[in-house]
Amino acid sequence: MKSYYRIIILLAIALALAGICISYVNSEETAQPVIKMDSLSGVLDINKDRFVLMSGKAKQQLAMIPPAAMDSLNFHPQKADTLAVKGITNRGILVVHEAWLNGQYYSFRDSTGKPTWKGTATWSSNPKTCIGCKLCYNNCPADAITMVNVKGAFKAQIDQTKCTGCNTCLVGNMAKFAGCPVKAITK
Repeated sequence: MKSYYRIIILLAIALALAGICISYVNSEETAQPVIKMDSLSGVLDINKDRFVLMSGKAKQQLAMIPPAAMDSLNFHPQKADTLAVKGITNRGILVVHEAWLNGQYYSFRDSTGKPTWKGTATWSSNPKTCIGCKLCYNNCPADAITMVNVKGAFKAQIDQTKCTGCNTCLVGNMAKFAGCPVKAITK
């Protein structure tokens, strides 16, 4: 009879612990991630189709929006313009959510990071030229590049609705990545 009570007590403890674990897992699934937004201002440098914000001696590469989206918003930054931006840094590049240029406010993304502009980018990857090295995939700040199976080999594919037109895949990221080594990506 004593062993029967022990089994019931152990079963009750096990169920209680399982309930705690399930409760913890459910609270983790519903918790919203905290997104840290970075704010910067400085003078814009445009070099090799790359937008770089110069603030004193500091340099920050920017991923803004594709040229067609810039046209639709009448957002045309020029070299040496004073620019203020707010966004999220990913892979060393600031993905711009908001910008202030010449006293005008521009919104590029909503609070979840979803683009607010109309249209798509025109960057694409040629699967015949792509060698599947994943350099563009590993360095894309907008996570717009995926690796897809093309006839048994993985090749880069660009989601033009996510692409910011930052040109990182073409010209690099001011660090160790100098852009696609085989020029498989075009705009």
